[in-house]
Amino acid sequence: MPFAPVDNNGAVLFYEDSGAPDATEEYTTLVLFHGIMYTNGIFAKLLPFAARHHVRLIRVNQRDYPPSSLFTPLELEEFNSTDKNAQARCLANRGTEVANLLVHLIDTLKLPPISANNDAKAVGGISVLGWSMGTHLPFALLSNASALLPQIQQQLQHYLRSAV
Repeated sequence: MPFAPVDNNGAVLFYEDSGAPDATEEYTTLVLFHGIMYTNGIFAKLLPFAARHHVRLIRVNQRDYPPSSLFTPLELEEFNSTDKNAQARCLANRGTEVANLLVHLIDTLKLPPISANNDAKAVGGISVLGWSMGTHLPFALLSNASALLPQIQQQLQHYLRSAV
């Protein structure tokens, strides 16, 4: 099973990869985060259409959805806290996890960076999509971007196309 380490405490995210489209080396990767009621299987119906549209799909199970890591009691306490600082810390940590996931995928799967093809149209790179209650993950990534390690910021600058 493919897992991506996302923090220094051993937390991992499980993901399923449609694989690179066979017909081209120029494709965009779409990283999908599910909502509360459905796991990454909600995106299974997209798989037959990915390759013909030059898209690689990576479906991620959020934390607390096996086989991804469960949240620790402290992380759950932050989620449920009424303290604004604890809430901000919680979202920042989720944003860092998404950034670490993306870096792992880039390095492990050798994803193509954003580039211009012969038509001067941008290709490659990564779009991050959150479905329903999964939308907090792309937002957490974007709102926490300035706090990421400089090398992670620099790497993502060449890959991150959009958040949906």
